[in-house]
Amino acid sequence: MVNNLIKKVKSNNSYKIIAEFSFLQFFFWSSWAVYGAYLVYYLSDLGYSNMRIGTLMSLRTFMGLIAPPIVGYICDRLENRKMVFIISMFLMGLVITPLTFYGDLMLAISIGIVGFLVCSVNYSDNR
Repeated sequence: MVNNLIKKVKSNNSYKIIAEFSFLQFFFWSSWAVYGAYLVYYLSDLGYSNMRIGTLMSLRTFMGLIAPPIVGYICDRLENRKMVFIISMFLMGLVITPLTFYGDLMLAISIGIVGFLVCSVNYSDNR
């Protein structure tokens, strides 16, 4: 069964594109699951109270609610969803790691930006 799938991917260009995109989606969502699931544990290990952790998680959700109209407008104006997707992925990788080590304000900003960008990635690649 796997050999047949590999033959189809090699012989048909559309299967190759689907396989590459599936590979990208797998690693994106795998990394997002680690970040999203263990962020609460990381923050509690840093000594944040439950109230602060809840506030930061709600900030991420709130930014995810604001993002779709903004990203939709940007995608419609640029008429290039691929560019929005690539920029969002690049910014997410740039923002996620370094800003979490510089204190409360930068942590809140990075969580808000990530909440915005993950919605951007979802909107731009599924539309």
